Amino acid sequence: MKKIFIVLFTVFFVMSLNSYAMTEENYPTAKIEIYLNGLTPGITVGSIDITIDYNQSGLNYIKAAAGPLSARSTLIANDSKDVVRVGLIHAQGFDGGAKGSVMILTFKVIDGHKPSISDFTIKSILVTDLSGKNLHIDIGKASLSLCS
Repeated sequence: MKKIFIVLFTVFFVMSLNSYAMTEENYPTAKIEIYLNGLTPGITVGSIDITIDYNQSGLNYIKAAAGPLSARSTLIANDSKDVVRVGLIHAQGFDGGAKGSVMILTFKVIDGHKPSISDFTIKSILVTDLSGKNLHIDIGKASLSLCS
């Protein structure tokens, strides 16, 4: 009788662990893509300086990478543990009015947190052409998209 009880208990325990693992989503990282909106196609972007505020109680910044639109750019990021500021420079420039993201930021998700777009806010942005002239992209013309 004890053996049957132990076997049944073990089976139920394993089944409950498996059902928990299948219902709980695991989010090891969260990625956001940054887009520029409203630029006329053909406008050449030379640099972007952007500051993103993020939920530091649920996320830790890991890295920044160029997006498909700004491939071969150089990026420098500075994380102050509640905002991350990223500078992007593209020596030949890229078409700011083309489709695609300009950069991708990756964050480690702290256990138990379910990332959402509300975890991120654009605090400031400065976009310039190859000569350093401000292209007057305000915060409303930049957008974020949560990839994962």
